[in-house]
Amino acid sequence: MKVIAVLNQKGGSGKTTTAAALAGALREKHFVACLDLDPQACLGLLTTGVDNVDPSNVGQVLRTLAGQDFVIIDTPPALGPAVRVASELADGIVIPTRATLLDMRGLANLLQVIDTSKIIGLVVIAYRGHVRHHRRVLERLEGLGFPIVSRIPFTISVADAGLLGQSVTTYSAAKSRGAAAAYFELSEGIERWAKTG
Repeated sequence: MKVIAVLNQKGGSGKTTTAAALAGALREKHFVACLDLDPQACLGLLTTGVDNVDPSNVGQVLRTLAGQDFVIIDTPPALGPAVRVASELADGIVIPTRATLLDMRGLANLLQVIDTSKIIGLVVIAYRGHVRHHRRVLERLEGLGFPIVSRIPFTISVADAGLLGQSVTTYSAAKSRGAAAAYFELSEGIERWAKTG
């Protein structure tokens, strides 16, 4: 079983969307459970098989999930106990972020409090390659030394999926393009990481 924490201090960075989409993509081949440590408990609105867990109980809950291939942990936008517990108990960390200067500042704070050796990579969400600011921030993100494991293009289907209570990977039938394809690409990267670890 591989435990993956989806972390970012900044709100609106795509944590819950990424956790749901990654779980949905991995479920096509694997047994996947999800833990939601965010008191807002939004992950269960986008995907199934979600346990809302108090940070103090995460270790105990993980022991009950030993038959799963992957456990995805969604965390709140803060640097409190939930982020600390998730990062300590995770085998790997995925950090979704937008390609904006404000998101980079939040990312810098997060990197000071987690074990950066566990970072699988960054997921750049709502990316628009034709926007100069996005390209410039992407260059800075690449300069941090962590892999960019996926660039999720901006598309309204992500918001539409959330409105309908679905993950983008189950909402979008067009898995060969767009955001759904990018999240499937992310899941393939996670599978490769899992085999090497």
